[in-house]
Amino acid sequence: AKYDKKKNLYVVVENGIRKVWVDSGELYSVCEVDEIGREHGTCKNYMPGTGQIIMEGKNIHGERDGIWYWYFPNGKIYYKLSLA
Repeated sequence: AKYDKKKNLYVVVENGIRKVWVDSGELYSVCEVDEIGREHGTCKNYMPGTGQIIMEGKNIHGERDGIWYWYFPNGKIYYKLSLA
């Protein structure tokens, strides 16, 4: 994984998937990416410490698309954004 000093995160891109970890080693996000590294496909962000999904949605070549969800720590939907 490559360390991003500005964001204090570790990033690796393999087989069209970008994974990001916080400094403690916990997974922060998993996103599908296109051939030039733009988010393209499913993307999920996780809460460090619990591993619970806090945000998920779909991108088309770097732009959010469709329905995006943000969640409370208990898993219930906090906010729903429809971009379709």
